[in-house]
Amino acid sequence: MAWETRGNNKYYYRKKKVNGKVTSEYVGKGLVAQEIALRDLAERQERNKKAEAIKKEKTDLQLLDEQVTQVTSFIKQVLENALIVYGFHKHNGQWRKKRNGRT
Repeated sequence: MAWETRGNNKYYYRKKKVNGKVTSEYVGKGLVAQEIALRDLAERQERNKKAEAIKKEKTDLQLLDEQVTQVTSFIKQVLENALIVYGFHKHNGQWRKKRNGRT
């Protein structure tokens, strides 16, 4: 969104990407163009605010995911230790009870 000066007049243009190319859309001049420019600015600020909130939420969720991964790893370690204490061993990735008299 930009004000462009041509001669002694200022005109408000919106920039858009169409098929990868930037094109200018004439909006107007004077008070009407100022009102539209202010509305565009408010919409842009609202989009930026929403994007920032999404970014913060994403960061919070990544932190939560890391914490869940750590807790899961800890629980897995405790479970494996408990199984070993109760006489189990791992055989080809499966937990099995040790037979009597064998290690």
